[in-house]
Amino acid sequence: LLVGLLNALLVGLVAGLGWATIGWGASTLILCTVAGAAAGWLSELLDQVKKQSRELAQKSEVLKDEIDQRRRSEETLRQTEKLASAGQLLAGVAHELNNLLTMILGGADLLRTMVGSGPLREEAEEIAKAAERSARMVKNLLALSRRRPPERQYVSLNQIVSEGIELLLYALRADNVQVTLNLAQDLPIVWADPHQLHQVVINLVSNAQQAMRQTPPPRHLTLTTQFDRVEGRVMLRVADSGPGIPPEIQARIFEPFFTTKAPGEGTGLGLSLCQSIIQGFGGTIGVQSPPGEGAIFSVEVPVNVEASDRQRILVNEQAPRQQRAILVVDDEPGILKTLKMILSTDGHQVETATDGVVALQKLQARAYDVILSDVRMPELDGPGLYREIEHLYPGLEQRIIFLTGDLLNLQTKAFLEETEAPYLSKPIVVEEVRKAVQRAATVV
Repeated sequence: LLVGLLNALLVGLVAGLGWATIGWGASTLILCTVAGAAAGWLSELLDQVKKQSRELAQKSEVLKDEIDQRRRSEETLRQTEKLASAGQLLAGVAHELNNLLTMILGGADLLRTMVGSGPLREEAEEIAKAAERSARMVKNLLALSRRRPPERQYVSLNQIVSEGIELLLYALRADNVQVTLNLAQDLPIVWADPHQLHQVVINLVSNAQQAMRQTPPPRHLTLTTQFDRVEGRVMLRVADSGPGIPPEIQARIFEPFFTTKAPGEGTGLGLSLCQSIIQGFGGTIGVQSPPGEGAIFSVEVPVNVEASDRQRILVNEQAPRQQRAILVVDDEPGILKTLKMILSTDGHQVETATDGVVALQKLQARAYDVILSDVRMPELDGPGLYREIEHLYPGLEQRIIFLTGDLLNLQTKAFLEETEAPYLSKPIVVEEVRKAVQRAATVV
């Protein structure tokens, strides 16, 4: 604007006066020089302003991203703290529930044995099934409430799927979701962490359930397992009749913190965690969502169990049982009574001790083939008993089977990992006790 005004002034002066005198010409020259300098300075100033504006806009965008990231991190931290608090509460409750469920499961097994094929057989079976279902739910809740390092073992994907559906069955029925299980009978076992696989199934089913709430009934959820013999992989398909996933976001749904749910309904970490778990097993997870046909999530996990390992497992389970001298150590009288009755019914010679101190006194009087010991006890706990036996009776520590109600306890986990001692998770299933006793008794 200033340059324009100066130019207009100069043009007016030149047009009105003409080149009357040399003095006027000199003045015009000076004015032109000043105007040119001012124009150059203003142009440079404008360039600097534009440059600084661009830099400021870039910094503002970066700051906005940092603020968003901070908010997501804070939300993640709040969720983690909630899970930690819930985990601590559940761990305490689970310890007591697991003791009670162990007694119920043991009592139900004894009742089935006593009634034989009589009229109470069906009632005994129902009690056992209800107790086993409750036991699985407690374990699954503990697994979902805390994050834990992988603990791989031989697991059945069909069993994982069935247990996951069982845990969510009430909520699915409440939303009028019809569940169909197409589980392949020839599915081999896989080497994986059962709790992490359970997390994957629970997350995929829960997501499908929430998606189908946006569509009117009928609502269908189908879980299918297959075995690809050529590729050596087991596969799980989770298909729902929901609204599907728009093509423009399908490539982003596995990104951390990406979510299509309303604020407060999700953190955007579920599918990212599922992908991390499956990739950790050497597998893959993907999604297909044809327009108007819901979503289909596909999980593939490699099978890497050698035939010799399978044969070894079958041989151990089918070997004939022999009578053993067994010492059961637990501070819960009901568990002592239940385990003694079960093992005595199988023909074993069973004695009991209420803590590690009493157990050491028993060991001074006689030898035992197998020791079943709780981990948490007064006076002398399971780890303390293990150390004493390791010192006083070398070799016998290899035939100790620990009973624990909470494997998520860091001290318990560290001890079991250090010693590699066999253990049974409470609530204890009777058949698992029998197999564990059989294996421990054969240790040289």
